Amino acid sequence: MMALAAAEQPNNAAARVRVLMVEDDLDAAMLATDALSTAPQAFDVVHVTTGEAALAKDLKTFDVVALDYRLPDIRGLELLEKILGRVEIPVVMVTGENDLELATAAIEAGAYDYVVKVGAYHSTLPVVLQKSLKNFRIEMERRRLNDELSTYVRRVEEQNSQLEAALEKIKILSVTDPLTGVLNRRQLNTTLALRFHEAQRYELPLAVIMLDVDNFKTINDRVGHVAGDQALVAVAAVLRETTRQVDFVGRYGGDEFVVGLPHTPADQAAAVAERIRTTVIERTAAGAQEPLTVSLGIACSTEGRFASSTDLVSAADSNLLEAKRGGRNRLVAPALTPKGPGTGKRAKAKEPGRTSGSKSAKRTR
Repeated sequence: MMALAAAEQPNNAAARVRVLMVEDDLDAAMLATDALSTAPQAFDVVHVTTGEAALAKDLKTFDVVALDYRLPDIRGLELLEKILGRVEIPVVMVTGENDLELATAAIEAGAYDYVVKVGAYHSTLPVVLQKSLKNFRIEMERRRLNDELSTYVRRVEEQNSQLEAALEKIKILSVTDPLTGVLNRRQLNTTLALRFHEAQRYELPLAVIMLDVDNFKTINDRVGHVAGDQALVAVAAVLRETTRQVDFVGRYGGDEFVVGLPHTPADQAAAVAERIRTTVIERTAAGAQEPLTVSLGIACSTEGRFASSTDLVSAADSNLLEAKRGGRNRLVAPALTPKGPGTGKRAKAKEPGRTSGSKSAKRTR
């Protein structure tokens, strides 16, 4: 980081101003020093005659530099560049050449002002140096405030980002079951109600699958609740894997889950349910004495008269109870032969997808 000269300290305005005068003309240097010594602002002048001598000084100890353009060992613009490469300090170019291009080049190179050695120029030098010093301090204060503002804005942005992440996490936690990661009961009911209203309004089928883990209480009693939790997590993973993005899965309570299948008729919902049933067995068979099984009940909004999503879920629950009574590890759907071990071969269902009577039916599961 570039060093800053003493002039950076704005509270030092009333103190004596240290000036480094780089001037090879001794008469000019004496006149300038006299003018500075009698000025209202107190100046302490250190005079050197070469660029090498100037660069040998501790530039950080000075407030301002008065720099002659023509020096015996270096050009003024080159020395200006070297000085500003070491320390941020206001530099005023002093020269006998009244050249607009030279003045412009000096300002563009970083000089704060430009004084021509014409007439009683030395009498204006204190004013020019003081003005340059004042402008420099204003610039340093502006930078400081900008840095503080940038730091504040960055901190606020970071805090906002953290807040947004926290709010998003809270939002997710508020709608998901903490164990399985699927929708919790409240969000499930909300989603079911919205989808049921959509199905009724546009006369589209909405299928609901209700399922639970067979002999779940036995699992908890025999191998513990940790194993029971692991079984629920495994079933939830299968449900996410075997459903579309448009479908929704929620934990209804205990070991019961509900799967919502928008735009899906009963026969296609039955095919999805059968895929769920067989996949649960496949996923949990490895390393287990006995794989998990599930029983499933299906209901569809177009297969009966339902006044609400609650009625639809109740119908699916009734079919789930029938599957349980029928021996578990099977599914029961409206107007379909129960499917599962020992139930016989049912008619082949259509590959699940959306309702064939709409454009959205073309997407298959």
